[in-house]
Amino acid sequence: MSAGLRAAIESLDALLAGRVPNRVEGACDDADEAALVERVNRFADLVSETLAFVEPLARGDLGPKAPRSSNFLAAPFKELQANLLHLTWQASRVAEGDYSQRVACVIG
Repeated sequence: MSAGLRAAIESLDALLAGRVPNRVEGACDDADEAALVERVNRFADLVSETLAFVEPLARGDLGPKAPRSSNFLAAPFKELQANLLHLTWQASRVAEGDYSQRVACVIG
C-alpha cells in the first residue's frame, strides 16, 4: 500500500471517529490513488471551512462570513445564521418600540 493511500485511509478514519480529517500530502504514482487523495483533500477542506464558520456561531457570534455556496456541509448552518440574524433584527425593532414585528419560529 502506498503512502498516499495509507494517508487517505487515515484521514477517512479520523472523520469516522469524529475528528477533523487531515489533508493528504505527497504525490501518488497511481492515477486511481491520486483521484482518491484529491477527493479526500477536497472533503477535508470542506470540513475545515465548515468548522471555521460553525464554531463562532456556536459561541453566539453571528458575524462570520459564510462559506462558498458549493459547500454542502455548511448549507444548514448558513440558513440558521440567516434566521438568527433576522430574529436579532426583529428583536431590536421591538426593543425600539416597533410592536408590529411578528417573530416566527427560527427552527422548524
